[in-house]
Amino acid sequence: MSVEIGKKIALKRFEKGTIQDPLASKAVIAQSRLSEIENGKSPKWNELEKIAVALEIPVAELLPTNVLNISNNPFSPTDNAQQNLGNITINIPPQYFREIISNAIKNANEENKNS
Repeated sequence: MSVEIGKKIALKRFEKGTIQDPLASKAVIAQSRLSEIENGKSPKWNELEKIAVALEIPVAELLPTNVLNISNNPFSPTDNAQQNLGNITINIPPQYFREIISNAIKNANEENKNS
């Protein structure tokens, strides 16, 4: 899965006509880390978000095709956590799901403190 993510990042970077250094700077990650990700190391969810923002694309475009399963059946079987959005089902790998939930809780807590 990580190899496919890395290949997608490299392809999108190539399509945008940029090299690793400027993309890494724009994403606020080390160029060496971007290189690791492009070469198959598992990215953290926040790294994917930063890279997607830097590439000006949705995070979903970086996810492997077997992770983002869009279906008209909200009850389709899967080993991954699902979020149902009407007739669309998005499969999220467990390691990313935990991080998404953790970040959502953290953000909600920060918003409550600031209210």
